[in-house]
Formats: sequence, C-alpha cells, structure tokens
Amino acid sequence: MNTELLQGNKVAEVIQVLRAGKDFYQHLNRQVNDHDIQQVISNMIKQHDLAIHDLQSFIVPKPNASERESLAKIIVNIYGQLIEVISFERLHVFVDQLEELENKTIRLIDAAITMPQPQIYKQYLQRVRVSIQECHDQIKLL
Repeated sequence: MNTELLQGNKVAEVIQVLRAGKDFYQHLNRQVNDHDIQQVISNMIKQHDLAIHDLQSFIVPKPNASERESLAKIIVNIYGQLIEVISFERLHVFVDQLEELENKTIRLIDAAITMPQPQIYKQYLQRVRVSIQECHDQIKLL
C-alpha cells in the first residue's frame, strides 16, 4: 500500500521498514530450531508489531502515490533478499547483516524524529526507537 506522509514526516517509511523487518523475522523464526534464538526473534516480531500499530494512525493512504528510491525502500529490499538465502546453518553469517539493518532502521527513525512535525509524532517515534534499539541490542547478543 502506498502512503503519503502527514506533515511531511517519514512515519510511513518507518512503518514500511518495520513491516519488512517483521516479515523477515517471522521467516527467520520458522528456520531456527534453537529455543533461545526463537525467543529473541519472537520478541523482535512483537516489538515491530507494537511499533507498527502505534505509528499506523499517523499516516493516510494516498492512491497512485509513486514510490521513490529511499532508505526505507533499500532496507525493505535487503530484508527480501535475505529471506531468499537464509538458512539456519548460515545464521551466524547473517547476524552482522541483521545488526546493520537494524542500525539503518534506527537511522531512519532518527531522521523522522528530527523532521518538523507535531510533538505527538515525535513522542511515538521516540518510543519506537527505544524498542527497536532494544531489538538491535538483542541481535548483538546472538
């Protein structure tokens, strides 16, 4: 679904990235047999869901909106590429890439926070940033 951002903010891009991350983590969770890793990934899915739910009310659909090459689109594409090649045997290879993707997600959220917009948007984005930072920290522990 294409979206137009209210007040020129990047909330829709953040949501797009969070959805791609959630899809990726759901796929990854089906590939993993280790219970501890599954718990970390399940928490990441939950945090992405909560963030999407919280931010969804700040965007409105815009029919025929053209997609542009953005950091959000690049991140979404990387998540898609990783889904195609991931296997549990190579999980350790992807941890660094996952960490970098979460870094990019955090940078996108930071950019959205700094844009001029109503304070309520910034408050929600800051909460989302904290939860995604926690996910990032969990990835580093894998």
